[in-house]
Amino acid sequence: MKQSKDIKISLLIGIIIIFVVTLVTIPLFYNQFNSSMLLLKDKTIDDFKDDEKISQIYINSVLQIRSSKLSEYVNNSDLHEKLEKEDYDGARENLENAVIENLETDFLFLTYDGNKRVTDVSLNILNSKEIVKGYIERSPYPQRLELYTTKSNNVIIFANKDIISKKTGKVLATLHSGYILNNKNKFISELSQKINNHNVYFFVNSSLVSGTQKINSEEEREISAAKYNQLIQVQSKLYFIGKILINEDYHLKIVFETSSNYIKNLKSSYITNFILTVLISLTLCLIAMIFANKLITPPLENLMKTINLLMIRNIHTPKSKSIIREFNLIEENFIDVFKKFQQKKSQLAKFINSSPISVLILDYRGNIIQTNQSSIDLFKITKTEGNILRDSSLSDNTQFKKIFSNIKYSPSSFEEEINFKAENLWKNTNWTFIQDKKEDYIFIICIDNTERVESQAQIEAERSKSIHNQKLAAIGEVASSIAHEVNNPMGIISLSLTILEHELNFIEIENEDKKLKISRAIENIESSVNRTSQIVSNLLDFSREGSKDKLESKNLNHVLSKTLIFIEEKMKRNKVKLDIAKLDPSINIQIKETQFSQILVNLINNSVDALKETDERKICISTEIKGKNCIIHFEDSGPGIKEEIASEIFSPFFTTKEKGSGTGLGLSISKELMLEMSGNLKLVKSSRGAHFEVSIPLSNS
Repeated sequence: MKQSKDIKISLLIGIIIIFVVTLVTIPLFYNQFNSSMLLLKDKTIDDFKDDEKISQIYINSVLQIRSSKLSEYVNNSDLHEKLEKEDYDGARENLENAVIENLETDFLFLTYDGNKRVTDVSLNILNSKEIVKGYIERSPYPQRLELYTTKSNNVIIFANKDIISKKTGKVLATLHSGYILNNKNKFISELSQKINNHNVYFFVNSSLVSGTQKINSEEEREISAAKYNQLIQVQSKLYFIGKILINEDYHLKIVFETSSNYIKNLKSSYITNFILTVLISLTLCLIAMIFANKLITPPLENLMKTINLLMIRNIHTPKSKSIIREFNLIEENFIDVFKKFQQKKSQLAKFINSSPISVLILDYRGNIIQTNQSSIDLFKITKTEGNILRDSSLSDNTQFKKIFSNIKYSPSSFEEEINFKAENLWKNTNWTFIQDKKEDYIFIICIDNTERVESQAQIEAERSKSIHNQKLAAIGEVASSIAHEVNNPMGIISLSLTILEHELNFIEIENEDKKLKISRAIENIESSVNRTSQIVSNLLDFSREGSKDKLESKNLNHVLSKTLIFIEEKMKRNKVKLDIAKLDPSINIQIKETQFSQILVNLINNSVDALKETDERKICISTEIKGKNCIIHFEDSGPGIKEEIASEIFSPFFTTKEKGSGTGLGLSISKELMLEMSGNLKLVKSSRGAHFEVSIPLSNS
């Protein structure tokens, strides 16, 4: 054990020395290497610029020689004589001889001012007629020296001279000569010899035209993208990008190549020196490790022993004296600080554990570092040293898991509201997350708002219910007034119909069809009067405040029929079909009729709203008897209710409708009204559509 600790401490000191030496030497070597590379780069660029000047002089001289030969030939007396006589065939013959004997040129032709005639004796190497035509069309008044690129990326240097009549001073013709730059091995070789046999390449329009060697596609691509006066390295070669001026408007990109071996040699030299420095550093480290092992390790070991006994076992040992005074001071101060720390830790632990607020300290894997009793009770933690994601009621909560999985990307401090289920009870909580990313832990404070939220929701529900009842009462008063105003004329109409029907029996009408038609009209009016009176009566019953009503025995089918009067128009408008074939018309139930009608309206209205976006629109109402209760099933063919919100649909103010389309109180009030009537309202799991089940006691009578 002792030997292992000695080696670790000594090794640490050695590593520190290596680190310090490395920290000093690497930047030093790096700066020296960069300085050398910059000097080398500048020297290489200067050398290449000298080669660029030599190349410019050489190319100028070659072009000058060709221009001089062309000027000499322009003064050919035989050619002048034939052109004066407009002997174009003789001129052609003269040019053909010149191509063979005097002029080293690839293209040679005459053009005539104001005349489309062209006398072309060019060597047909690259489809010369097409090239000559393109050259003339592009530049009807060409410059004395011009660079021309063909469609197939062949580059031709064209020169021209005017042939002037010695008699009249007029321009008889213009003589053009062209020199193909591509694959001129002699020209490229002579240029390479003049620049110390460096490989040289010519580029025009980002394409390789000619060169002493072949280059691959990667090299050609890198060179094409490079700027002028730039030194680039491609694979193991260095290239300098230069420019050769043909005239004021035309230039060539010239590229010089050299090997990058001397850069490798420079790197090797610096690497060798660096390795020597590292070896010296390692030797110094070894000496330091031996020194530390003899003088520093023993007092450090005693100090570690004291710390170990205090921190792990809480055992106070006699102070050990060291020959190094600083170690003695460290040990004494540590013991004093540890005692104070233990005292504060104990006080803090008591405060946290007795706090009514839930406190959690977790690592980023969810492991519980510290908690208190409030957290254990709230989250139903089964293992205080377990994992919050596995050993608590939060293990199935997707909201908490999502927040925790992304917490590293969240702010260092943030708040969230989380609802979770603990032992079949929903909890509403406010969380404060505080991250210490350096220490890799999360401090969490959680406040349980369940009772406050439930109380507030209950108050709001009662207030909304009161407002709802007040509205119904107001509607009831208006409905009563309307009923009075409607029933009076309806009574007069009904009485008048009776008199009219009685008098009709004493009137002789010869046409039996007409008499039958009048009778049917009277029957229709009487039926409409009765229906209007029935609607007014039902409206009075529905809008009446029914909380103080007594439970009464009512026929279910009769109550449903009265209720459907209010919503049958909405069902027709939305093309919803109602199926009551499985409803037993003989069932009597014990209810408060007004409140039960409201429940029916809420359930059918919800189904109609849910069916608006579906193809099949059907509501089925059926009944069954279970003991002393009647079970009424409300099923629709809509999209149904998602499983994740099924437990919340009876909560006050919870709604899935668009904003402004619902209050979220319909199902909540309906369930409360059912409980007041000793019944129940619940959602039944269904594979298709929504399925609600109403349970209500049967009537004894």
